[in-house]
Amino acid sequence: MKLKRISMLLLLVITVFILNACSSQRDDEVAKKLLEEKYNEEFEILAIGKRYDVLENDTFEVTAAPLYDPSLKFLAKIGKNGTWIIDEYIQVLAEKEISDRVETVAKNLYQNYAIKVYVGWGESSITNKKDFSLERYKEEIPGYPIVIDIVVNEYLSPNINVEKEYEAFSNLFSTELPYDMGLDIFYTTNENVEKSKTKFKEFAETYQDFYDLMEGSKKRGTGIDEGKMMVPFEAFKNQSVFNGMG
Repeated sequence: MKLKRISMLLLLVITVFILNACSSQRDDEVAKKLLEEKYNEEFEILAIGKRYDVLENDTFEVTAAPLYDPSLKFLAKIGKNGTWIIDEYIQVLAEKEISDRVETVAKNLYQNYAIKVYVGWGESSITNKKDFSLERYKEEIPGYPIVIDIVVNEYLSPNINVEKEYEAFSNLFSTELPYDMGLDIFYTTNENVEKSKTKFKEFAETYQDFYDLMEGSKKRGTGIDEGKMMVPFEAFKNQSVFNGMG
């Protein structure tokens, strides 16, 4: 009798495992199909997230990336068994473009650093990456938040010319990124820079673990209003210690 119960329990576990695997495979196929139809390019589904809906449990999340660049990870939500999709692919393209423009300044200022850009979600009419431009995106969705975080190894760059740093970013925002956004520069250890590089490659919707990592680091920050840095140089120059709160 005991052996029979164990066999039945094992059979139940195997059945649940198979059903979950089949469900995940179907979710994978549905998400991939919807993304490829929407953007006319190939995607890979990197992970199946939670499934939810109070009544029917028919909405689910996936982490996806275009085949041409698996580092461009983004979240997509699919509902009603594939009847609609909301995704952050265009936001990821915007983040990549902003990061590339910031990189042109950072590489001339710092010896070891990491850059992370966050662009808030907004519905866009762009359905082909060939039609994407940051300028078009910001015309469509002007009010959504943009945050730029730069993590710098202060021990490899102990003699950073703050005036040069301020001037370089002022020029960048006024000419290449004339939008509303926030900039935070953290000056920390090499270990934290390397951890940040790893973390920024991961897909995560929360910043709290990053803020925890930066706690106790020196920080300079400013808001940018239509390309103008809102914090004057003298205030920017005075570093503060980050308390770990986002």
